[in-house]
Amino acid sequence: MERVFINIIDNALYALNEKFQKNRATFIPELQVELLPGKTLCRLSVRDNGTGIPQNHLPNVCDEFYTTKPPGEGTGLGLWIAKQNVEKNRGSFRILSKENEFTQITIELPSAPRTVEVSL
Repeated sequence: MERVFINIIDNALYALNEKFQKNRATFIPELQVELLPGKTLCRLSVRDNGTGIPQNHLPNVCDEFYTTKPPGEGTGLGLWIAKQNVEKNRGSFRILSKENEFTQITIELPSAPRTVEVSL
């Protein structure tokens, strides 16, 4: 799961930097990470206000070797690895994005059962 979080945050930072390079005078980069633990489900949401993902790319961004980055800057494995790992752990992986506005990735995983050991 560590690789999942690294890949998602790396993509968010890339998008923030790309937008910052074009709008240095007016753009304030924002990265929000929210963790909502629950009894049966744990939700993690990562949202950035970077370049966003064009709508025509959204259906494919989690495909193996598919990248929206220029040649030499992406392998097309980051989101594929993230989604595969989340689903392998019985979770869900969703992407919501609007080009030039934001990208939000939400991961939901089953909460680990909590056990309490009592020594007498």
